[in-house]
Amino acid sequence: MTTLHLMPLDVAAVSSAADGTWLIDLTQAGEKTVIAAAAWLRQLQNTELAELAGAQLGGPDPEVMAELVHRMRELL
Repeated sequence: MTTLHLMPLDVAAVSSAADGTWLIDLTQAGEKTVIAAAAWLRQLQNTELAELAGAQLGGPDPEVMAELVHRMRELL
């Protein structure tokens, strides 16, 4: 699981479907928050990314593991 902290100014609307999924419409500020979070993850050095993946109880967040696997494949 990944936690993304959004402020009220980041969210234009929130709705839920009968199947339990959520749709969050972002403002421009919210889009910038998401882009900044992705950029932060991409700028980590391989060792930092591996440490982050190993630091989580119960295993790494899926996004962290996906980025780590992507980088490992690039090395091969």
